[in-house]
Formats: sequence, C-alpha cells, structure tokens
Amino acid sequence: MGSGEAPLSRLRFFRTTFDGFDLRIVDSPKSGLVGGNLDLRPTSARTSVVEHDLPAFYCRHVRDLDVRDLSVAWDRDVPDYHTEAVRVEAFEDVTLDGLEARQAGPTGVAVALRDGETITVRDCRASPGTETFLALDETRDERLLADNDFADADRAVRADETTFVETGNLLPR
Repeated sequence: MGSGEAPLSRLRFFRTTFDGFDLRIVDSPKSGLVGGNLDLRPTSARTSVVEHDLPAFYCRHVRDLDVRDLSVAWDRDVPDYHTEAVRVEAFEDVTLDGLEARQAGPTGVAVALRDGETITVRDCRASPGTETFLALDETRDERLLADNDFADADRAVRADETTFVETGNLLPR
C-alpha cells in the first residue's frame, strides 16, 4: 500500500456486483497515441493519467466484490500492454462466478489476484489458448475453487501455497 492510502479496514464498502456482461477488446487507430495508460480522473489528486498495463476488468482497493457471468474476448492483434482478462489488487472478499476468459496474448494469465484475502472461484471456464487461468500472489484465505472447467488451459492455478477447498474442477488435459 502506497503512502497516503487508507487501509481497507478504515474505509466503508458496500457489496458490489457486476453481473452478466461481455467484453470484447479490439485494437484502435489511436492505440499508439494514448494506449497503455490508466486514466484515474476524477478519482486521483495526484497525476491522473499513468502508464499502466491494461487488464480488461481491473479493480484495486475493493471489498465484497462479486463478478458473475463475465466473458472476455480479445482481437488477435491487440497491443502488448493488454494483459489479463481480470486483475484485482488489494482486496477483501472477491467472488468470481461464471467467468469465461483467457489472457490477451499467447502467454500470461487469465485472472490475477494480488494482495488480498477471501477468494471464491466457481463455475468459470478457461477459453481456448489460456496459458494459466488463475495466478495468486500474496493472497490469503482462498476458500473455494469449485466446478470450474480448466480443460483448455495449460495450467489451472499458479500459486506458492493455496488453501482452496477444491471440488468438481475439470483440470487441463
């Protein structure tokens, strides 16, 4: 957590649900001019446009997040700054339910969860071409990995240690 940022325990949150949407990421003629930047206006008192890789769905400093029935598709020639389908950082209590996705390029991860706790991943599907479906970094209290279809991924989960209760997952071939 950077200086000046309030810890999650001091912030007030409400359960947030994203339910039933499809994202298709395509290249743009203006990608070379403005692509690879994260626009934080009007939420930042500091520099509001920063160079940043771009997941299709990105959240940071969240609590009680449900992402349901999300699909992410990428055009073949999206620029290299496009990365994961989903990245969530600095979080408490995230549920992914019914996600269908892969990473933007030929290598990488479809879902990256970093610096958080209380994770549920269920009824998700790795799209064809997925290298690694789920990468966990500095996470705690991974609760449930259930009824996911990882058959089209090279690897289901990358993590040093996991404490998931796993049930009913179709693993890579």
